[in-house]
Amino acid sequence: MISLVACCVAVTTWILLEYAQVRHEKNLVKAWGKTVGIKKSSHDRDNAGRSSVSSVPGSLARRHRTAPWRSPLTQLDGARLALLVADVAGRLRGGAPTGVAWETSWKRFIPDVVFAGIDEVGTPLVLTDIIGLKSIGHRIPRSLKEASLGRWIRSVQGSGVIHASKALDSACRLSGATGAPLAHILDAVADGLEDAEAVEEARRIASEGSRMSTRILLAMPLMGVIAAQALGAEPLKQFVSGGIGTVLAIVGLTCMVGAYFLSHYLMGRARGKEEPIDPALACDLARAVLESGAAIPSVIESLGEATRDDQLARIGRELRLGVSWERAWEERAADQLALALHSAWVDGIAPDDLLSRTARQIRARRLAEARTRAEALGVTLVIPLGSLLLPAFLALGLGPIVVHLMGDGIIGLG
Repeated sequence: MISLVACCVAVTTWILLEYAQVRHEKNLVKAWGKTVGIKKSSHDRDNAGRSSVSSVPGSLARRHRTAPWRSPLTQLDGARLALLVADVAGRLRGGAPTGVAWETSWKRFIPDVVFAGIDEVGTPLVLTDIIGLKSIGHRIPRSLKEASLGRWIRSVQGSGVIHASKALDSACRLSGATGAPLAHILDAVADGLEDAEAVEEARRIASEGSRMSTRILLAMPLMGVIAAQALGAEPLKQFVSGGIGTVLAIVGLTCMVGAYFLSHYLMGRARGKEEPIDPALACDLARAVLESGAAIPSVIESLGEATRDDQLARIGRELRLGVSWERAWEERAADQLALALHSAWVDGIAPDDLLSRTARQIRARRLAEARTRAEALGVTLVIPLGSLLLPAFLALGLGPIVVHLMGDGIIGLG
């Protein structure tokens, strides 16, 4: 009886915690959704009494009350942002003010997403809001009614746009800090905006087999329960009996929950650690600023500040104060940016070609590593998941059948 009560309390607590998390994340999704809007269409104006659509920047719009919620962010992708950046750079070179260039190009390439202006460093506010979505993207449950935004954040497209937005924000900050022409810096990063989306797509395709195998393995204990029920063992009744059946249920559910969280942990680890700054982007930005006449220490320091990499900013300050190259880069000796700039600092060689080639090699190697890591995930998952899901299958599926046969006297104890 005590085991039954403990089991009920545990299940109830788990349900309440899940409900609280869903409500909290639902509010987060709504709050972030309010950072963007869509323009009124003729259909919206005809149905003004039934739907509330606002063209004011920062408003959340719905085309119809009964229509499923769709985030206008789903219209963004890396390729479209690359075209947008190229157009903005052309307008800036033609003499257009920064705000006007962004707004004109935005309305041309992304007409359905309201342009909400730019911040103090010249980054569109919509992109700065998208960067903030990363912090909640992997915690949004797929069961939300606002699942369109949640799925987009977790998708290949959404992940690519978030990385591209961070790259553009860093480019604008670097231009403001160094005085380098924004058009020149945007040209330098435009080619790399689609790279993150390509890497995510390669990783998704390569890991799809491992994900499907994991889903099948996680379903096996439940299939065992169904099979036991079909054979007349009544496993659900045994699980709440307070006897050995309850013990089997606790053991099986514990193993299943452990396998679920372990699979998510291993999949997350297979994605690799996210670096404070994309090394390929760092090379592109450094090349653009160096071509504008800045010194290497100033470039490194400003790059660290623009990308919020405190360690990189400290390295730039140390070089400016006379610290040796090896001593300044001691903690990041293998950094690709350090390797690309070393010859320029020591021997005075122009670093432009080396920075460009380093960025290209990083992007090519990253695609190959993403595929390799995702393909190796299947082997990595087999042993730990098997060691948890096999006991879960035995406890939830085979265990009730054995207990049932023992109760009927078909299987004896001695």
